[in-house]
Amino acid sequence: MPAKEYCRPDPEELLRRIQTQEATEARGRLKIFLGYAPRVGKSLRMFDEGRRRKTRGQDVVVGAIQEKSVGDVEHLLGEFEILSSVEAILARIRKSA
Repeated sequence: MPAKEYCRPDPEELLRRIQTQEATEARGRLKIFLGYAPRVGKSLRMFDEGRRRKTRGQDVVVGAIQEKSVGDVEHLLGEFEILSSVEAILARIRKSA
């Protein structure tokens, strides 16, 4: 049986891979829930996903609330930080960068 040759990876290539992976992991993600009809469960699904991510230690905030749906999800809103304006959202992005 022939012996396997051990190929040592190039350190520069390893460094590039690690830096690329770290940059990808540091990037934020935006998840959008779309639905054609009202009252199909978008808000509840969205808050459920937010709650799950928050328990994993991810940073979750509410950036926009549709006024007519606040009554349906008011009990869920208390679990999240609510950013009241586009300026507040941009300021938070700058602060975390």
